[in-house]
Amino acid sequence: MSHTYYAYYKRKVVTSTFPVFKLDNMDLKFVTSFKYLGHIITNDEHDDKDMSREMRAMFTHTNILARTFSSCSASVKLV
Repeated sequence: MSHTYYAYYKRKVVTSTFPVFKLDNMDLKFVTSFKYLGHIITNDEHDDKDMSREMRAMFTHTNILARTFSSCSASVKLV
């Protein structure tokens, strides 16, 4: 069960303790963020981590394209 964990959204009323969740008599691990269907879900209701990941991927693919076509002639680049 290494991929089983839980996260909860923060409420306005903060408690100092949170109950331990168990599944098949094993404690579930608490996480503040996790990846679900390719997107990063966080417990603070912000998508900053997911947007940063998407922007890094976009810059990476752009750099790959620029590097691939940098040695091509202008006629190939305009097609």
